[in-house]
Amino acid sequence: MYLRQNKRYRGRRRANVISFRTILFWIVALAIIIVGIGIYENRQMFIPIVDRALNSVMDTASDVIATSRAPEPTPTQDPTNDLMRANDAWMRGAIQEATTLYARIAPATPNDITVYYRLTLGYINQGKFEDALRAAEDGITANPFHPDMWAMRAMALNRLGRSSQAIASASRALELVPSTLVDQDPTWASSRARALAFLAESYLNVGQNERAKSTIAQAIDLNPDSYEALQIRGRVNQEVDYNFEAALEDFRAAHELAPTMIYIAIWLARLERDRFQDYDTALELYQNILDRNPGNTQVLFDVADYYWRVQGNPEEAMSYLTRCIESDPNVAACHYLMGRVQYRREQMADALISFQTAYDFINTNGYYAYWLGATHLALGQCQQAIPYLTQSETIARNNNDSVLLDSASFTLNEAQVACGIRVVVTPTPTPEGETENTDG
Repeated sequence: MYLRQNKRYRGRRRANVISFRTILFWIVALAIIIVGIGIYENRQMFIPIVDRALNSVMDTASDVIATSRAPEPTPTQDPTNDLMRANDAWMRGAIQEATTLYARIAPATPNDITVYYRLTLGYINQGKFEDALRAAEDGITANPFHPDMWAMRAMALNRLGRSSQAIASASRALELVPSTLVDQDPTWASSRARALAFLAESYLNVGQNERAKSTIAQAIDLNPDSYEALQIRGRVNQEVDYNFEAALEDFRAAHELAPTMIYIAIWLARLERDRFQDYDTALELYQNILDRNPGNTQVLFDVADYYWRVQGNPEEAMSYLTRCIESDPNVAACHYLMGRVQYRREQMADALISFQTAYDFINTNGYYAYWLGATHLALGQCQQAIPYLTQSETIARNNNDSVLLDSASFTLNEAQVACGIRVVVTPTPTPEGETENTDG
């Protein structure tokens, strides 16, 4: 049995009208509002602070992400085997093969001047003068105090027709190997002679013939076995003194000293072919180059030009031109000569493509413009022919090329008659002048 107890009476506590928590909330809210108003009123002062804070957070986040996703570094390839292969190809005269290998290993041998020197010279031997200039400048970056790289830069600039820059580059090479240094250490004589040779070539290119003669004489006195100096003295004899026998002797001497240098063999072959009509010797020189460098576009063009102009054999010419374009589609001269062969064969549609390609590469050549216009006219497209023939006439006039000028004026007149602009045509021969050579 349970005893029932009465509940104890507890009086009800009276609730507060406003709690402490509510008061605290409104105090904090009011403070936030006041601070917000203050920041807004002075926002120009706070914006840079906030930007810096946000940028810092973003940079930190980016670094974390980049680090977390960074790939494993790839090991640098050992260039030893390729370097041995490149050196072997160079000594064999396989300049094309050697240049390809040197270009591959150059990034792995950034301080090897020999690699950049041969890479530059290899490109020059292949007629790739822009590539040669880049290689020379990479060599200068690797060692800005080596005179041979400045001399090679001058050589590349000479090939590009930038004679004033070539003079500056060759002069810098001479500063790095002064005559006093040669007196102290004769092993530097070849470097100074090389720089003098390319300086003389620059003078020759700008028509300062007497300075070219005196400078090349200094180079040969300093190093009689400088094949670079002998080749350039050959040019002086050929182009200034018109002493072709002396030029032939110089080119032959240079070729004997450096039988693997393609550009020297090309100069020799051209003189044998064009001046002395010794076609057998020229073809033998060309074939020796192609045996070791089958894709040399300068030689392929020269041989095609020989079969076209001398032998009158368009089939054989087309064979070499096809090889030239397959080796390097960017050689304008090979497209141009192919267009000439196609035009003679009355393959006008194909000739138009070839001439247009050549013109697209070099739109300042008067012969390219002429034959492109003439082909348009042969296809009955007089309106398309007129601008090219007009340009050709202008270039011929500026260059004092009387053969091209007469032919361009005549063919332009024909085009204007065909389009109903003129009614009189004065006959004149078609220009069968020199096709463009790619100098070695």
